[in-house]
Amino acid sequence: MKRISVIALLCLCSLVLFSCNGNDSDSAEASDTAETVKATNADSIAPDINTSVYDNIEIHEGFPAACLITYDFGSSVMGLIRTDKGVYIRSGDSEMMFLKTAGGYSTYTKDSDGVFVLSEDLQNLADGYMNQYISTFSTFCYAHEQDFASMTKGTKVTVCDRLCTEYYYTVTNEDSRYNYTYTVDDETGICMKYRLDGTENGENGVYEYTCTDFRLENVSLPKYK
Repeated sequence: MKRISVIALLCLCSLVLFSCNGNDSDSAEASDTAETVKATNADSIAPDINTSVYDNIEIHEGFPAACLITYDFGSSVMGLIRTDKGVYIRSGDSEMMFLKTAGGYSTYTKDSDGVFVLSEDLQNLADGYMNQYISTFSTFCYAHEQDFASMTKGTKVTVCDRLCTEYYYTVTNEDSRYNYTYTVDDETGICMKYRLDGTENGENGVYEYTCTDFRLENVSLPKYK
């Protein structure tokens, strides 16, 4: 149970905006967080697009108008395709597509043959659901607006054939230690890989996600009827 608690804690910590100067307030915040998340289920390590954490988040102003981005969370996958014709989203095994119309967007879901078809029952969800997902997705892309300038700058690496820079910092207190590493695309500022490994009372846990597909050109939506 302790190991599950640590992993769940790492998941939650990734959703919290720690300041990155490694001072006493960082340690106090990490300690407070540890006390409030003991009962969190480790199965929730993949982000839930319906969680209230994201209720009022706006889409990052620099988020690409045309892109294909996929993140692997180990236990789940999040993906997004955005073009001038609409948006495709994936969260785990769930997939939806929203195509632009004169009045907004129409919702498409997969039929038994795996082809996207118009879903009349979900039309009222189109704008709100799509924007909420993009908002959530963009928070992972931009690493919750972390201030990388205040972190230690690491080496140059390549993720999805993109040149990236690693940034890292550590938060410690009396009985815990959290190591954060962000791998950021040099051109777009998008976080291509994130890793948080931590120790709490001698127990270890890791939470991470990695971009496995990234394109800004020649992007198209899946086939639909």
